[in-house]
Amino acid sequence: MSTANWLESLNRMTFADLVAKLPNETAAIGFREAVRWPSCPSCFRCGCVDVSPVKSRRVRPIYNCTGCKTHFDEVHGRRHDAPKPGATKT
Repeated sequence: MSTANWLESLNRMTFADLVAKLPNETAAIGFREAVRWPSCPSCFRCGCVDVSPVKSRRVRPIYNCTGCKTHFDEVHGRRHDAPKPGATKT
């Protein structure tokens, strides 16, 4: 099933259906990546598609843009070393 069709059927799903479709975190990450980047991962900052995964122990992959050197993942469209929105330095 394509991502677009899957998203349309999402409105009619129950929680049990969703758990059956996404049985583990890896499946959920794959789905979020397919929704955010239908063709391939791209940098949120400069739009470059020349990105590479950063080796880490995390389940969720972090990508490194070779153009602007920004780190990002499929959930956060910001640099990982940047403060969270609303956070203030003291």
